[in-house]
Amino acid sequence: MSKRIAILGLGWLGLPLAKQLHEKRCKITGSTTSSEKLMQLLQSRLAVRIIKVTKNNVQGNWKNFIQDIDTLIINIPPAKKDKAKENYEFQLKQIADRCDSSLKVIFVSSTSVYGNNSLIASEDSPTRPSKTSGNQVLAAERIIQAHFGSNAAIVRFAGLFGPDRHPGRFLKANTALVNPNGKINLIHLEDCIALITAIIEKDAYGEIYNGCSDEHPTRADFYTKAAYALSMEAPVYDPTLPPVGKIVSNEKSKNKLGLIYKYAKPELFFDD
Repeated sequence: MSKRIAILGLGWLGLPLAKQLHEKRCKITGSTTSSEKLMQLLQSRLAVRIIKVTKNNVQGNWKNFIQDIDTLIINIPPAKKDKAKENYEFQLKQIADRCDSSLKVIFVSSTSVYGNNSLIASEDSPTRPSKTSGNQVLAAERIIQAHFGSNAAIVRFAGLFGPDRHPGRFLKANTALVNPNGKINLIHLEDCIALITAIIEKDAYGEIYNGCSDEHPTRADFYTKAAYALSMEAPVYDPTLPPVGKIVSNEKSKNKLGLIYKYAKPELFFDD
């Protein structure tokens, strides 16, 4: 595979994605918002630019960043602060306005757009976000689809885990586990990279893809194993509570992209 790819956001996902695509002989340009991080990233032998997207502007040499590329991967999540989240769709509008609609684009989204309904969430399921961030991500998806049309692929990832993101990192001693009988929806970093790479290799744009492990153990079972892996006490929970929440289907990514999830059972992570 020989493609010219720009990755907007060389973070936890973006940097290892860039390195893997570089190994596949793609020409990669990446971005960061920090001059301090720029110096660190340049050691990876990638071409890196400082690009900062605001609700009113794009700071940095955007024309140079996307010059002569085949694919743009947009990997910038909403800010964590509630007020900043309100700017997210405007940030995506700034990006779209600066790109030709013929450009191939992959937008990294989230399964939060489905909300927390008790259903099997496929790509055709209704989108009813229950949180501000989910609403902002959904609005951003629509901006990308409206501008790029069949040249855009939307990737809705479930909860991310992997190196430096252990699933048990949020567990707290003597704190009751929320929704213990609900099912988990997670995806490992390596499977995220494999899904995005498959879209590029198969030129599979104009679609929405869920990214999620095959299996969905209960939160009680999974986080008990996560606590054990971290040598923590098992979480406390009420086993009589009814389950709440969706189960994310990954069937489309397997059927259309031929994806085989390395962490089809998310518990395999604890054996690494």
